[in-house]
Amino acid sequence: MKTQYRLLLPFIIAVLICSCSKKKKDDLPPPQEDKILLSTVYGNGKPAAKFHYDADDRLTRMDFFSGDGALLTYVAISYNAQGFPAQTATYRNPGDIPLERKVIACDARGLPVRFDYTYLDGPPPPGITRPDYEEHSYNGQSQLIKTESKETDGTLITRTNFSYFANGALKEQTSWKTGGLGLWKFSETIYSVSEKDSIPGLDAFNQLLEHDFIATFYSELITFYVYDQNGIKKRHETTAASGRVYHDNGTLNRQNQLRKTIIPPQEDFESVLSYEYTAE
Repeated sequence: MKTQYRLLLPFIIAVLICSCSKKKKDDLPPPQEDKILLSTVYGNGKPAAKFHYDADDRLTRMDFFSGDGALLTYVAISYNAQGFPAQTATYRNPGDIPLERKVIACDARGLPVRFDYTYLDGPPPPGITRPDYEEHSYNGQSQLIKTESKETDGTLITRTNFSYFANGALKEQTSWKTGGLGLWKFSETIYSVSEKDSIPGLDAFNQLLEHDFIATFYSELITFYVYDQNGIKKRHETTAASGRVYHDNGTLNRQNQLRKTIIPPQEDFESVLSYEYTAE
């Protein structure tokens, strides 16, 4: 998800009105259309997620719901004066209980390069090491290629590498943990090639690096593995998409998903996902 944001000054309106009154109708630019933004995801007819935006089309809040439609968690997002992401805060419902806060540092392109974590829900469970911060690296095309989560003293906890298809769509992400003799691969997600170069309505998610979420809009098959330190598969799962229907403007209207869990064996899970957008 990059979109450039502008600050519109009220006094410009009066100047434009005066100048436009002296022009012929044919010389006037066409009216600007409202931006199309994803607003709601439905799973089997019930809301699964809702997204809220400010007047500059920036994503300011993400709501996530249980299967019965109850709000479970939400993430509030704020921006700095340049329009770059500055902080996220996650809450659990009911009760608006704060869980964590991330302070975001961006480079000159507006790409997040560091997240500093503050945990607000007490100490982690035994045996769990939480990162104190996370660093991001990019290639020359501004694509995220590596993330590293670390403790305060710089000790590496996890590393994730990303690769892409020629059209820029996410191809694979592989995550590694420290322990034992060094880094070991603990998860891997592989995406099928994208049929589309871009999916309208998802610009805000690009800015917040929600690449795995975006991939569910174009990838027909997503394969997910989890490994132990010996390289043995602990989990093998596939998600296949079918029956995709698009609006005339190119946004995804609905799709079917079939999730199969091969390791450990579980029953298949089918769902119908549908989507609503602003400016429809």
